[in-house]
Amino acid sequence: MQLDKQRIALDLEKYSEVFYHFWNYCEAEFTESIPTAAVSFDKTGQCLKLSINPTFWAAKTYTQQLFIICHEMLHIYYKHGNKVKNLIKERRGDLMQIANVAMDLCVNRTLTTSFGFDRAEIDPENMFCWIDTVFKDRQENPDCYFEYYYNLIKDNAKVIKIRTGKPGGNNLVDDHGGLGEMEDEEIDGILKEIADKVHPDEAKKFISKTGEEPKDDKSPKSKQAGTQSGSQILKVKANRTYKRKWEQVIRRWTQKASGDADWDQWVKVNRRFTFLGGDLLLPSENECWHKDLNRIRINFYMDVSGSTYHLAQRFFSAASSLPPNKFDVSLYQFDTEVREVKNDEIIGGGGTLFQILENHIQHDVKNGEAYPCAIFCISDGFSGDKINPQYPDRWHWFLTENYRSQIHKDCNFYDLKDFE
Repeated sequence: MQLDKQRIALDLEKYSEVFYHFWNYCEAEFTESIPTAAVSFDKTGQCLKLSINPTFWAAKTYTQQLFIICHEMLHIYYKHGNKVKNLIKERRGDLMQIANVAMDLCVNRTLTTSFGFDRAEIDPENMFCWIDTVFKDRQENPDCYFEYYYNLIKDNAKVIKIRTGKPGGNNLVDDHGGLGEMEDEEIDGILKEIADKVHPDEAKKFISKTGEEPKDDKSPKSKQAGTQSGSQILKVKANRTYKRKWEQVIRRWTQKASGDADWDQWVKVNRRFTFLGGDLLLPSENECWHKDLNRIRINFYMDVSGSTYHLAQRFFSAASSLPPNKFDVSLYQFDTEVREVKNDEIIGGGGTLFQILENHIQHDVKNGEAYPCAIFCISDGFSGDKINPQYPDRWHWFLTENYRSQIHKDCNFYDLKDFE
């Protein structure tokens, strides 16, 4: 059994960019040593390990699998292991059972109320820990987290039925055994490395959905509502300002394309669109799948006439990161002629012509290929001629000089000066 890491990464980003980077940080493995799934810190490899029981995994839908991954990641983000270390040391199995339910209760509630997971789809048999299964007739409270619910369960232990491992509700989504073994510096190192990759705007969104900054008290004894741990490191990042990487334009487009095959629901994007203010959507006028492989066609064109030559590695690395099972990606370089990129060889120099790119595509169309769903082109914008593409909305121009007079006005434009 194998995991499609690229597909999972793109789909996790729909819920949050933080989940995307968590997943890329993880080393996932299938193992029979646990009944469900678990996270732990691999001290030898110095990495976060996600362990999954293959039988358990195979029985889940794809959306349920994504939920499990996000569930594990929130345990790390909230530093749930820190909250139960003393209980583990004291061998308080009775209290650990209560703590386990409180941890899952908070994570499940957050993922369904804040991140868009559908409880009916995630838990159709009502097996997991929810407000109404743990506390009958109690309302959802977005300000209550682990400490509050731990103490509430403990105080009402005689009337709350905890059926961990049995039908009827209050079962755990995962195994929490590895959480209490993580050291504070290990968790902080994971969170810091992930936070360094997250854009401040996305960090702010994530924090707003998961709770405010942590309190100093990490033990489950305060009867106040309490707030979740883990947001402090991300909050530092959220308060910074810096420019987004332009590669994320490509990643966001592929996320949209791979996540929704119903082209008729996709709308035309305004040509004055800027990446920081919206999403990239496909036009729906024409099919653009590869005729034989049933994959989405995308062409990448690199202007090698001079001013963008230094961006070649980043540009083609972004192109090469697209999942090959979903995208038919073609890489080209151009100046006054179009050449396919072979053996990672880029030949720079010469003048620049733009219409040759559309001519190149139309040549393929005449030979039976569909017009590409998207064309990404990087250039300074200077050319000896104008380009008049058949489908300008499918063209996405990264411009070092933001010079647009030779490019059709309905194309999508990105001034690289606005990016990192």
